[in-house]
Amino acid sequence: MGEGRRDMTRRATEFLIWRAGESVNWDCTSQDIADEIGMTLSTVSSICNQRGWSVVRNRGGHFDRYAVDVIIGRPNMGNGGAD
Repeated sequence: MGEGRRDMTRRATEFLIWRAGESVNWDCTSQDIADEIGMTLSTVSSICNQRGWSVVRNRGGHFDRYAVDVIIGRPNMGNGGAD
């Protein structure tokens, strides 16, 4: 695969991740996005970290392994996400 093709594929993947995150105002986990777009968790997490895109806690109450912490500035997130 040529360099231009790899760049195009990377940018398309970034767009898919961005679109999925934006559609729910980034109220999702890296795993949610990976499941939605059919990519691996490591791919999604890596791109989110590189681009500075934030995701929230996973459904089990633990932080995503690769997630950017968005708890600061989010109301009621200090109590485990309960409103």
